[in-house]
Amino acid sequence: MEKLISEINKKFNNEFSFLKIYDVEYSVSDKSCTFTFMYPENIKDISNENRKKINDFLKEYLNLNSKIVVKYKKSYLDKEFILKEILLFLKKSYSSVFAYISQNEIDIKNNNCYINVNLNIAKNICDGIDVKKLEQDVALYLSSKFCAEFFINVNQTEYVEFDGAIEKNLEKALQNQITQKLPRYKVIEPIMLVGKEFYFEPEYIGNIKSEKQAVILAGKIVNINKKTFIKKGKVEKEKAYYTFVLNEGKNQINAVYFCPKANEVKMDKLITGDCICIMGDVRNGYNGSLTLYAKNIALCELPNNIYEVKETPKAVLTTDYRIVKPEKILSLEQENLFNKNVIYNKHIYDNTFVVFDVETTGLDAESCEIIEIGASKIENGKISQKFQTLVKPTESISKLITDLTGINNKMVEDAPSIEDVINDFYRFAENSILVGYNVSFDMKFIQNAGKNYGINFSNEVEDAMVLAREKVRLSNYKLKTVVKELNIVLENAHRAYNDALATAKVFLKLNEM
Repeated sequence: MEKLISEINKKFNNEFSFLKIYDVEYSVSDKSCTFTFMYPENIKDISNENRKKINDFLKEYLNLNSKIVVKYKKSYLDKEFILKEILLFLKKSYSSVFAYISQNEIDIKNNNCYINVNLNIAKNICDGIDVKKLEQDVALYLSSKFCAEFFINVNQTEYVEFDGAIEKNLEKALQNQITQKLPRYKVIEPIMLVGKEFYFEPEYIGNIKSEKQAVILAGKIVNINKKTFIKKGKVEKEKAYYTFVLNEGKNQINAVYFCPKANEVKMDKLITGDCICIMGDVRNGYNGSLTLYAKNIALCELPNNIYEVKETPKAVLTTDYRIVKPEKILSLEQENLFNKNVIYNKHIYDNTFVVFDVETTGLDAESCEIIEIGASKIENGKISQKFQTLVKPTESISKLITDLTGINNKMVEDAPSIEDVINDFYRFAENSILVGYNVSFDMKFIQNAGKNYGINFSNEVEDAMVLAREKVRLSNYKLKTVVKELNIVLENAHRAYNDALATAKVFLKLNEM
């Protein structure tokens, strides 16, 4: 892989010297080879023009008898991320070191992509290992995970007493290491709202018993209120803050976010029922109860099996910007709606359907662009998988579209290109019947996007609106009118996945026996 990077740098005169290969995956089923490149956080983005240059070069240089897909992953040099990876590596490869090192004995200094890491390890632990090899191994491992140059230094400290077998101390260390002992789960389709990106792997609110820094929690918003206070100083300023309860289901915690002026527009859109993931500090609030002081907030969805997750669920598609999961994605209430004594016609059981929706920069499929795709897959009469991603357009999103969809230019800044998305959506929808609501509009955009990259959506197509006109009599056949008639909930209309999920429910309901 180093040779491939070397050839790219040779071809483009080191224009892309900051790139690293993060992952290469070959899919036998669709004969595709996916390259994931990693680039540093100080690089704003890889332009569509440069993505095309690299893609064309790989096709020519590798000359593979398979389709080449190229993805890009931004590397964030957050100390917490680096610390977590160090501990994971030591646990796996140097368990004796891991047993006798705490987080306080790992010092990380970031100097503009040059990372110095000092490991303070007891002398008698060092006696049993090759210290130089340890330094090299840790540096090599971290370099594979982040876009930076790592310098590892082991400082030998005072002897530690072995009060029993090392296995016992290892077990104790495992219990004390925060990054290892906490049961966590992964939220679905996180989209950054305010602050910096972070690991979207929250712990459980019920496990928070005291004050704690750099906590990640998730849940649904309850009773959100916007308030103001006067900030004292040479010039008094009115500042906004938001208070709400973060409800995980079984447990909840009070939360507060002191909001910079620039973020108020985003925060004002949050309502009770929205699901978010937060990184912040838990401290005793003014009323004496534990309160989460939010720093970074992302929109997300909670997995249905939140209290059963024992390890991070794996995604079907290996991507860092969306989750496509094989698990059920319906709430218990929704499952009851579809599974309780419901029988569908033969057409539903004999076919696989992908019910999809797109959000776009306008109405003309020839000149406007896709900015979001959402879809639900129906198999054997059940909604089994989901697909959702924002898409970065080449032109700015207008205020009119932002007001309609809630999608703004900031939200799509780090979103994948349409080339990446349309390739993944093609694979997701393969061998399925495509279903939409007034589907001709969405199909035009999908087909036009596909043509630009040699993709032909030749799927059979069905229109849920046509089916609704056949089955029910209404004054109009807008989606919101039909879902209301069928007692189906449509939340956050004009977001692609929400509209697609509502359409899937309508489609199933109208196909009941």
